[in-house]
Amino acid sequence: MINRKISVKIEAKNNDTGWELEKTVLSSGGFRLHTPETGERPDLFIFELSENFDEEFKLLHSLLAAGEVGEVFVTSDRKDADLLLKAMRAGTKEFLSQPLDELEV
Repeated sequence: MINRKISVKIEAKNNDTGWELEKTVLSSGGFRLHTPETGERPDLFIFELSENFDEEFKLLHSLLAAGEVGEVFVTSDRKDADLLLKAMRAGTKEFLSQPLDELEV
């Protein structure tokens, strides 16, 4: 049986958020950080939204439609219903609110 770890690509706007996500992924077992050198698509893409989230949702939707990423999780310090609805419509699987909770991630 092959024991393959799930590759996770993280794109964070805030360095602290990126570091927290990396630390959590690496400590979780069963996951590894994605390296573009392998030529593989990431199994999971965790993306931190900015204030330009409408354009970012278009990008995420196109990445999913083209099969360039597996599943998409987004994170943001905003938590309004409009943002959550747009995230779902873009095809994201999970919304991680900030500040991040290591157990939730």
